[in-house]
Amino acid sequence: MRSWFGAPAYESRFAFIESGYSCGDLCGAGKILALEYRDGRWRLIAKKASWIA
Repeated sequence: MRSWFGAPAYESRFAFIESGYSCGDLCGAGKILALEYRDGRWRLIAKKASWIA
């Protein structure tokens, strides 16, 4: 299995990161993570599936 995270895209105090994993030809999934910088740390506020194999 191979997991990965993309480079973050920033907008004000928010960051968006694509992540996923692949475990074969028809095995894997990806999602977009939304984070907010609050109280001195990044907090996950939402996640949304972006693809599935």
